[in-house]
Amino acid sequence: MEHVTLESILQSLSLESYLNLFKENDLDYELLRNLSDEKLDKALTDIGLPVGKRIRIADRIQESKIQNTKAIAEISSRRKDTEDRVETFDHKKDTKPKVHASDISKEKEQQNSAGEVYTFVEMSFLSETDERN
Repeated sequence: MEHVTLESILQSLSLESYLNLFKENDLDYELLRNLSDEKLDKALTDIGLPVGKRIRIADRIQESKIQNTKAIAEISSRRKDTEDRVETFDHKKDTKPKVHASDISKEKEQQNSAGEVYTFVEMSFLSETDERN
């Protein structure tokens, strides 16, 4: 997933020359993406952007919000799927899995479209039956 910044949005629209205008007005991507459509339009108007450029920037920010929402939904779905598989594992063996510190294999980082980084720890589980073997 691509890390989204105000600079990357402006570059994708060939409007990078306006970056200093945003900086001078203390506007960044995080602030803009959290504004309602009306407040976003007002902020872009207040700094003096022409109508067409305001529309293109607002549309691109809206697209990034949608991509971020989809990424969060996908992560939630994966988490639920993993929980379901662990639950199924527990019921099939009729035993609770044991987690040992030595079973932690590695940490993985995943980044959503908003650039937020999540760290996941992959773990393997041993049941009491497996432990005896």
